[in-house]
Amino acid sequence: MKDLDSLQHELETTLLVTANVEPGQLVGRLAIVQKLLELLGGWQGLIGHLPKDEVKKLVMDFYASYVKPLDIPGVPFFVEGLVDDAIERLLERVIDRLFEGNQEVS
Repeated sequence: MKDLDSLQHELETTLLVTANVEPGQLVGRLAIVQKLLELLGGWQGLIGHLPKDEVKKLVMDFYASYVKPLDIPGVPFFVEGLVDDAIERLLERVIDRLFEGNQEVS
């Protein structure tokens, strides 16, 4: 079983490890999103006792604070907004799935 503090720590660790390994912002940003999705998949079955709204807020605040501000070089600003919207919807759907029971997150 996990608590919100351990989830926050895992999010921060994922960000630090991925950001330090990846050389460019484009690769770094996409790698962080990929690692975040992998991390969320690993939470399946371990967070059902937590309030879904609090887990969703934790993940979405993390994304908004640390990942979303990273620039995607060569991509126009208005396109970045579309990418951010799509990623945010994806994260919300993944979190919803984590709380739906036995469905696998993919």
